[in-house]
Amino acid sequence: MKLSIIIPTYNSASTLSKTLESIIEQDFLDMECWLIDGVSTDNTLNLIKEFCKKHTFIKYISEPDSGIYDAMNKGIDLAKGDYLYFMGSDDTFYNFNLLNDLWLLDCFGKTDFIYGDVVFKHSKIRYGEEKNYLKLIKNLENVCHQSIFYSRKIFLKIGIYDLRFPIYADFNFNIKCFKDVDISKKYVEKVICTFNEKGTSYSARHKDNYLEQVHHLYVSENEDVVALYDTVKILEHNLISLYLSKEYIIGKKIGDWVRKIRSLIFRR
Repeated sequence: MKLSIIIPTYNSASTLSKTLESIIEQDFLDMECWLIDGVSTDNTLNLIKEFCKKHTFIKYISEPDSGIYDAMNKGIDLAKGDYLYFMGSDDTFYNFNLLNDLWLLDCFGKTDFIYGDVVFKHSKIRYGEEKNYLKLIKNLENVCHQSIFYSRKIFLKIGIYDLRFPIYADFNFNIKCFKDVDISKKYVEKVICTFNEKGTSYSARHKDNYLEQVHHLYVSENEDVVALYDTVKILEHNLISLYLSKEYIIGKKIGDWVRKIRSLIFRR
């Protein structure tokens, strides 16, 4: 099974070498790496060309694009792998034998959407857990694309990244994957990547209204049995808390006395 690694780049000269070195040091042969450059104006292209000369599995194009997800879509068109993996130009694989260890798992070749954890580069926090559709749309909990291996079947089935969402197109795509019951998913408790949590998605996250749309999606889909059950349980918990509160107990006693007094008055 061939793996295609896709890396969008734009003026990434200061970080790209470490990213590519973390790929080259993998003890894994059946892969290609596509660098999709947005016409960098620094030393990025020179670095890319040097790496391509030394390592034939690394390839590149450089042309204007409309952002990260446009570049990723171009990578999808170029990729020949059975699985596709998207990496930032300032991310690194967690260790040198990661890909070989993953490929020994029996889920590869059988499962469409395989995902694990990432470690944040700056805070060192490990992020990731098993997800489902409800968690994604209710809690606004995305899966970092740096922790996901997508089978080619997924892109043939549901398409590519929606460029209307310049920051959260991956969230939109993952929600579609989790909603589709025909796309099989598997969580593996492994750290896949060291991920720069202060990159483009962090600095420009308020420029994309997709999170608000996901919230509305959850509300509009509350007739779903699972979502409705979850909402009812929360309401039940809140009601029980209300019934046990001092304010409610005192208010109920006062109300009972008021009703008794009114009944006595009206009897007369």
